[in-house]
Amino acid sequence: MSKIVAVTAGARGVAHTHMAAEALSATAQALGHQIRVERRAAGGVEAPLQGAEIAAADVVLIAAEI
Repeated sequence: MSKIVAVTAGARGVAHTHMAAEALSATAQALGHQIRVERRAAGGVEAPLQGAEIAAADVVLIAAEI
């Protein structure tokens, strides 16, 4: 089991940001991994990651819509 942290970000709104976060979470959990996702959208940051969580992670993912 891996510890995963992820950041999803979309400049145009929240829909894609939340869809990406949900898909990452569901897939990681289905495969037996721990995951925590920070969401960044037009409305700001939700569930911000802490430095200790990032440092302890085996995998860091960034899913950003540019």
